[in-house]
Amino acid sequence: MEISDNRFTNSFDFLRLLGAVGVIYLHAYHLLHLQDDIGLDQILHRQLNLTVMMLGIFFTASGYLIARSVERSSSLKNYLWKRILRVQPLLTLVCLLTVFVLGPLFTEWSISAYFKSGSSWSYLRTIFPALGIQFQLPGVFERNIGERGVNGSLWTLIIEERVYLAMGLLFLIRRRRSQWFTAFVAVLNILYLLNHYKAGGFHFNVLDSYTTQYYVLFFNGALCYFLKIPFHRINSLLMISAVAIVYFLFRHTIEATLYLLPLLILLIGSRKTVFSGTAKWGDITYGLYVLSFPVQQMLIHLSQNSIRPPVLFVLTLAICIPLAYLSWHCLEKQFLKLRHLVQ
Repeated sequence: MEISDNRFTNSFDFLRLLGAVGVIYLHAYHLLHLQDDIGLDQILHRQLNLTVMMLGIFFTASGYLIARSVERSSSLKNYLWKRILRVQPLLTLVCLLTVFVLGPLFTEWSISAYFKSGSSWSYLRTIFPALGIQFQLPGVFERNIGERGVNGSLWTLIIEERVYLAMGLLFLIRRRRSQWFTAFVAVLNILYLLNHYKAGGFHFNVLDSYTTQYYVLFFNGALCYFLKIPFHRINSLLMISAVAIVYFLFRHTIEATLYLLPLLILLIGSRKTVFSGTAKWGDITYGLYVLSFPVQQMLIHLSQNSIRPPVLFVLTLAICIPLAYLSWHCLEKQFLKLRHLVQ
């Protein structure tokens, strides 16, 4: 994901960070099988789907900003190169550390049996999420109460990398790129809604998947960029408040998820706020997201499932925030400096 050159005049960095912290918070309960005890859910009387909201931030903002990257990239090679530099360095390092450090330390198998297992080596396919990923390692976190997955958060990268590749197809369109993309997104939304309501017996299993809504959110966010909607001119507090109220009133509908939520996110994201300098000292969102799940699983394992969700949440942030800053300054930022090498 790319942020505008004027990143300190908008709030996308803040929203992305909010999404990452929100996911960590929700995982602190889900990984302990205490999802019914989520404090924020109880405060809100379970009126909002927090998971969809947090992930909706990621996919909507990503679609909008990746569309901008497509428009500003000099070629397909330049576009794909920038995507690789943004995602692969940290992901590769995390996967290697997972297999060769975390796995041997936490497996209940012998080290010899662990490395003889084909699934230890096949985990390395996770380095390239677009081809599918592996969640478990032999003997690792088998006694964790929630799940055995080493890094369950990475399922979203499957979607991210696939839509990145799909957006690359726009470079094959020389004329009327926006019009063709608008037609594609319109058809996608129509098919999704027809399938959702089973209108006229219309039914495709692939559109029933929980993850499909996030593909639609991504492309809807991208479409908002190509349509040149002037969010910076209409993102008044009155407009944001009005959309937020309407979203709350219709929160249980698929239309609220696919249209009102992205509109709310893009209105807030395009507005300059007191949080616009969130990434002033470094963009830690991706690092937090990729690192937090295995850290939470390790803490749960070490506590023998006795750690409480609020403690798990705070400890995860205390460990991962410094690691994410280290990752940004020593790894991610250094690779991003190479983005102009391929044109």
